[in-house]
Amino acid sequence: MPASSADPTTARALERRTILRAGAWSVPVIATAIATPLAAASTTAASCDPADNGTPLTISAGSWSTTSGTLKSDENQTGWYGTNGFRSWDNNASTTQDAVVTATFTFAARAGATYTISATVQVGAGNSPIGVNRQNVWVDVVSSAGAQKLAAVHTSDGNPYPDDIADHTTQYTWDNTPLPYSTNFVALVSETVTLRYRFTLLPTADVNDDIWINNLAVSQVACNA
Repeated sequence: MPASSADPTTARALERRTILRAGAWSVPVIATAIATPLAAASTTAASCDPADNGTPLTISAGSWSTTSGTLKSDENQTGWYGTNGFRSWDNNASTTQDAVVTATFTFAARAGATYTISATVQVGAGNSPIGVNRQNVWVDVVSSAGAQKLAAVHTSDGNPYPDDIADHTTQYTWDNTPLPYSTNFVALVSETVTLRYRFTLLPTADVNDDIWINNLAVSQVACNA
């Protein structure tokens, strides 16, 4: 499926979708460091500059792919969501295997800088009664120091959270309010840092799968160089 920077919202998509609101959420925590970070390439030897505090960074779209399982092309709306987001509105093609989509963004970090990274995260299941309890998204910040969790969200029927996933917050009510998440990241060295999104759709009968990240922003808030 080709990636696209356009945002073609069809009448069918509008009819079958509403936007998920947070029923409960928690402060993000640090995730276990991964063995081989995605972003370890040095981009500059320069340290941070206090004059850059409060300045938004340039964020670049990296790559995305279906890293496990198979997606249908029924909606053809899996890909970049504008310039600072990503969404997957296509459905799992399998009733026996998870479908996992991984997408990345990057930014240039400078040694000694503290960055605030924020985004809105939404997971939903259209209007299907069998759609709850099946979708999740994990967002982490990957550098040479390891991986730090920004957000982990899972759909739920909220009755009361029988389907919770460890380390995930739960969303289960619907309206037009996205759920914001943010975390601070301290750059130990000057390098390219990766923001990684992993969307998982559990196997089930055909439902309307809607998961997306939007409003991604990175700003330097402190310099300790």
